[in-house]
Amino acid sequence: MPISHTIFYGCLLGIWSRSPSLERYFREKHPEHEYRSAGVNKYHTGKHGTNCIGLGDVLWSDVIVYAEEIHKTVTHRYYQDYLNRAEYRKTELVLNLGDYNKEAMTEYCIKAKQIINEKLYLWN
Repeated sequence: MPISHTIFYGCLLGIWSRSPSLERYFREKHPEHEYRSAGVNKYHTGKHGTNCIGLGDVLWSDVIVYAEEIHKTVTHRYYQDYLNRAEYRKTELVLNLGDYNKEAMTEYCIKAKQIINEKLYLWN
């Protein structure tokens, strides 16, 4: 039986952008795993009324996928005490696919799936 993962997607806002699109796409295509997504910037998520990554998200996930390197940097700034401890170590991956275009959401998600699978081998 395949291993089930808890996968968190993080981007700047967590609104109509990359992380919720990835969460929806993978939840539909690969329901054997659990997914969450949120923005990582407290100022911007507060301004737009969207979810910001919390300690609960960090502790819940065994894989964290960031849209860009800056999202990983910000998350580590907030939660370095946990992410740097061996007992909370996470598999982390940065996509670096550039800006998200709502019209090309499926293409963005397919590229993300290829990158994730090359590094983590989660899907066939």
